[in-house]
This record gives sequence, C-alpha cells and structure tokens, in this order.
Amino acid sequence: MIAEKEVEIEYSVAESDDAFYTLTNYGCAEDFRIMTTSKTSLGKDNWVDLVAHKPGRLIQTNFVLKDVMLRLEREDGLPRVIIHDFSNQSEHEIAFTEEAYAIGLRSGYEFDANQIRFFVFVHDNT
Repeated sequence: MIAEKEVEIEYSVAESDDAFYTLTNYGCAEDFRIMTTSKTSLGKDNWVDLVAHKPGRLIQTNFVLKDVMLRLEREDGLPRVIIHDFSNQSEHEIAFTEEAYAIGLRSGYEFDANQIRFFVFVHDNT
C-alpha cells in the first residue's frame, strides 16, 4: 500500500523500476506536489519532495518513463510541459513559439521510450 485513504487527501501514483512518484495535495499542497519514495520504503513518512508545492502553479498530471518524468502544469494561466531528467535531476520546459492555450499529455507510452507526442492547440485571433 502506498498510503492509507484520508479524507480530502488526493493522490495518484506513477511507477519506475525502483521508485514511486506520487502526485498529491498532502501537506496542505492545494496546487499539488510530486513526492517520491523507494519501493522498499512505503508510507507517507518516507515520502520526499521531488517537485515542491508552489502556490499558483497547479500540477495537473505526471507520468514516468525510464529516463524522465513528464508533468503538465498550469501557471499564470498557461499550461506548461516540464521534463524532469532522472540522470542529473535537471528540469526543462518545452518551449513554444506562441502562447499555448491548451496542451494534452497522455500516458501509455512504452516505458523505455525516448520520444513523446503531445497536442498543442493555439488560439487563432484571425
């Protein structure tokens, strides 16, 4: 068991070879955070922040591939796709030439994939 059910605490779990990555509002993280724990040390007492809660940045979803974790978040009204590289714990945002008004990410990729596809819908003012 990852964690016991608690009133008003939400969480979803993504899995890698040796760890769990939990998207949760646990600890008053109203806009969510991502916490990690090894598969051998379950329970909230062992959860560690990977992506800390930041008020105003809503983490909408995340999923894990072999080498990276992707997350879709919304900040300042715009969605962003962030790639977290496990090899060096760095992160970078996928840049767009125009402001993206809607982005879709879905899991279902092969675990050892080295490419992803996502959809971007840009508002056209013409």
